Amino acid sequence: MDFDALTTLISTYKYIFLFPLAIIEGPILTIVAGFLTSLQVISGPYASLIIISGDLAGAMIYYFFGRYGGRNFISKWGHFFRLSLTQTEPMEKRFEKHAGKILIIGKFLPVINTVISVTAGLSRMRLRKFLYYNLISAILKTILLILIGFYFGKACHQFNDYSAYASLSLLLLISLVIGLSIFGKKMSKKYFKEAIR
Repeated sequence: MDFDALTTLISTYKYIFLFPLAIIEGPILTIVAGFLTSLQVISGPYASLIIISGDLAGAMIYYFFGRYGGRNFISKWGHFFRLSLTQTEPMEKRFEKHAGKILIIGKFLPVINTVISVTAGLSRMRLRKFLYYNLISAILKTILLILIGFYFGKACHQFNDYSAYASLSLLLLISLVIGLSIFGKKMSKKYFKEAIR
């Protein structure tokens, strides 16, 4: 779902769809929420709590896929979730000593965040510990992205031609999200190898 569609949906229905969208949309939704907060369409703190809850729910779903589905599940159904054992097995070997570090850093790298949650389940990491590290990283990520969206929205208010500059803001936001995704994909392998030594 693109920025315009999310903006229209949330503006119309407010908080109804925030939780399920937080599970599947992630960063773009959070930036949209920040943008709409600047327009006083929704409440930033309330939206943040819902998004954090959705983020944790999504992480738990993938955790349980790994814990109870195991390798057979990934081999048979993993392609539907862009998962494979070639992704999870190398990470699983490092989870015992570096689980917290991997979970926190991985939350900011959307490309491999799903792999990390599944791997946590495969390695039978304690659910309480998994939720603790996910909560910390989800709070940090949500606040950061809400603020990005909020200040982009505030910047739009400074100009008379709102629609033109809203379009420019939209373009910049999309470029930022795409750039972060590409950067995360390129850096994830290199960074994790260095970070967990």
